[in-house]
Amino acid sequence: MIWRREDTTRIISLTDALRGFADLRSLDFEAMGRILFDSEDDAGCSVIVTGSFGIFSFLLDDPAAQKRPAVVIPIDLHY
Repeated sequence: MIWRREDTTRIISLTDALRGFADLRSLDFEAMGRILFDSEDDAGCSVIVTGSFGIFSFLLDDPAAQKRPAVVIPIDLHY
C-alpha cells in the first residue's frame, strides 16, 4: 500500500485482520507521536495522534484491531 499525503483525509479506519496473516504488528500510538485523544465506547475506539507527519485520527471498530490491524479501504473511485 502506498500512502499519498495529498489523497488522504487523515482518518484511518482499522479492523481486526482476518485469520491467516502471519506478519502482523501491533500499533503503538505512543511511538508514532503525541496522543491528543483516546476514547472508547460501544462503537469502538478513537485515537488522534500528532507528530512531524501531521495529525491522524485512527478509528478502530474492535479492540483487537490494535493488535492485529487491517486497514478498511472504502469502495471509492479515488482508491
